[in-house]
Amino acid sequence: MRWCRFSKWLLEQFSWNNRRDGIVRRLTTFTDTTQLNVSEIREEYNARKDCLFLRLHYPSQQRLVSKFSKGRLYPDALKEIIESADRKEYLFHVSARLDGKFRRLELGSNKIIEEFEDRDDFLIYRSMTFADDGAGSSGVASKSNAVGLKEMGRDIRKMTLKYSRNAAKSADVDCRRKVFYLHEQKIHIDFQYATASLIHTHFVTMSPGTVRGESRPAAARTPWTAASSTTRSIRTSRPPHTRSRVTSSKRFWTCRRN
Repeated sequence: MRWCRFSKWLLEQFSWNNRRDGIVRRLTTFTDTTQLNVSEIREEYNARKDCLFLRLHYPSQQRLVSKFSKGRLYPDALKEIIESADRKEYLFHVSARLDGKFRRLELGSNKIIEEFEDRDDFLIYRSMTFADDGAGSSGVASKSNAVGLKEMGRDIRKMTLKYSRNAAKSADVDCRRKVFYLHEQKIHIDFQYATASLIHTHFVTMSPGTVRGESRPAAARTPWTAASSTTRSIRTSRPPHTRSRVTSSKRFWTCRRN
């Protein structure tokens, strides 16, 4: 190893293929000439299986950026990871993925956001909000570090799907957003805005036996299935604040035009 010290920098050179982590160069930047406070640490790597070639540390911001080149052996096509105290962001090489995912954002341990592009089903956004703190249904935290597998076995409280406009469909049948409230056994669906329109169609469907204002224990809830839930869309020209409601002993709909 060779090193060279400057007034605000420290450069370290390592022999190629001599270290297990593959690092070949490290540049440490200090805030002043006393070299007591580190502002940035830049590390360069070579010949790694995970294709990591650059890592940036920002100690004062508690931020870490890792960059990967193309050709990873793993099927995630990872491009960049940005980590901070309360969030973790993944960026992907879209051209190397079949699902069109280009970004994944983990907010703490309770919410995950994924963004897509150029999909046949026009999906552009998916988010999951969990009811636990990172442990699965068995109460044991998942040991898998694979991107996209950390949410397996966890209790999902809410899921949201968003879609872009499909020009081949009418706005009244082209879904814009779906929100699944799994604990309340409720689904909220919004449709696209028509051209030069300020309102759109939407409806809410709930599973049989669920009535607004009723609080039922989880064991007493009826499992939701597509066959057991009946939905209906009501188109109306009423103002946005009005609401049409149909209530029965077995099902409940809320249909509104915003």
